[in-house]
Amino acid sequence: MDIDENKFIQKDQPLTGSFFGMQPRDMVYLFFLIEKEFNLRIEISEIVKYEFCTIRSIEELLKAKLEKRNE
Repeated sequence: MDIDENKFIQKDQPLTGSFFGMQPRDMVYLFFLIEKEFNLRIEISEIVKYEFCTIRSIEELLKAKLEKRNE
């Protein structure tokens, strides 16, 4: 599914907020799944700066990392 095509997804809502309701362990699973799927490393500093808390922030983080890797 292309997230941009789905206008019902709230890309700026916190994944751990009431809209999505993810638990901290879910975020850890998502973190490792994304690292494995895209073969990249997400730094702790990126998590601390809230770059891994919404669909939009994760999407932007992935785009930046993949573009940097493809340079």
